[in-house]
Amino acid sequence: LSFAIMGGPSYSSTLDEFILRAEAVFRSSPYLARYSLKYRAREGRLVLKMTDNSSVIMYATHQASDLRKIERFNNRMFALMSRGTSADTDSFLAQQEAEAQAAHLAMLAGKPAAH
Repeated sequence: LSFAIMGGPSYSSTLDEFILRAEAVFRSSPYLARYSLKYRAREGRLVLKMTDNSSVIMYATHQASDLRKIERFNNRMFALMSRGTSADTDSFLAQQEAEAQAAHLAMLAGKPAAH
């Protein structure tokens, strides 16, 4: 369930929703967008936030199962922020995702990843 506080952040109900919305914010205004990740130890939760000064999108979780997706999202955002939002970056990200998936499957099968 997503909701928005008047003049405040819009909370995403799922990590997948946050990822889609956050990437859209970054792609629409890459020079204004800011992304932060904060662990709140008192509450035992991780808070992700993307803003471009006109919209704020947040997602909070305490699920360890979200960490792998968050790591992939962070890698994706680092690539977009450092390489730009071109088609070249999209192909680079697809290649990185394929390599990560192959390494993960190799690990599950007990085999070393091929490079």
